[in-house]
Amino acid sequence: MASAATITAPKISLTSNDSAVLKALFDNGEDASRENIYTPDPQAIRIDDSLPPFPQCDIEEAALKSLEHRELDVIRRIQGITPTSDAKNSAQEASSSLSTPIHILEQAIDDLTSLITEHPDYPPLYANRAQALRVLVQSKESTSNNTDKDAAIFLPQNRDLATKLLSDLSKAISLARPRPTGSNRNTNVVSSAQFRLLSNTHMHRGYLLLKAGKIRKKEEEEGTTQGQKEIGGPEQLLSITSRDQLEEMASQDFFEAGQYGNEIAKQLSVQTNPYAKMCGAIVKEALKKEIEKFQS
Repeated sequence: MASAATITAPKISLTSNDSAVLKALFDNGEDASRENIYTPDPQAIRIDDSLPPFPQCDIEEAALKSLEHRELDVIRRIQGITPTSDAKNSAQEASSSLSTPIHILEQAIDDLTSLITEHPDYPPLYANRAQALRVLVQSKESTSNNTDKDAAIFLPQNRDLATKLLSDLSKAISLARPRPTGSNRNTNVVSSAQFRLLSNTHMHRGYLLLKAGKIRKKEEEEGTTQGQKEIGGPEQLLSITSRDQLEEMASQDFFEAGQYGNEIAKQLSVQTNPYAKMCGAIVKEALKKEIEKFQS
């Protein structure tokens, strides 16, 4: 059975840390053995290859194959891949999605929305629409001198798109998350498609939350408040004014992505964990005092 396809990452200029994050984000669905997917600990998340791609999604085999074919056609259009080309090789050689005309992106998003209307319980459709929305926002800012195109997600004029993006990621996670059933109460057993999608979507959402936290930090340093200017970003985050809370939310998503095999997410989970940061500050202060004693 074909695995779910997802949109590959657009080529954009980011910080080295952001680039490392994005490297693990997107997957064309053709190769489940990427280096950021590892063989999970038997005591943690386990992959069961006998499971259907998304057990909670009740789609007949023929309908699923048709859906995957139509979904992949949309993704190829976004990536500039011709249907006659080999999908796996073309995905690696495709030009940047940022060069895709905006009208093609908007049509692709509409097509994904139509597929969602037909199959509202199929998680990859939401994950792919979220990624397409992100590429659309980046494309609209492609003429900007700002090299960090993801910052555009948090501009006031892109609030509606950002809100839909975050909502789609959350919906994909909710639908793909393993649930106990009458015959199987174990939520640590997932299909390879669930494993990969949950790794990517938790990483994607965590990355955006971390970006939001950085923007809040900048606003705090500049002394900017919501009353002084219009705030952008997803509506779901507008009531959260604390960067620490945003970073804590990001840390939780990175932790979940790490549970599903993303090694970069594991590192980021530790770096953004508020308790780890607090302990680090305590240790740093203790070392500072010891050095001062030694120097006196």
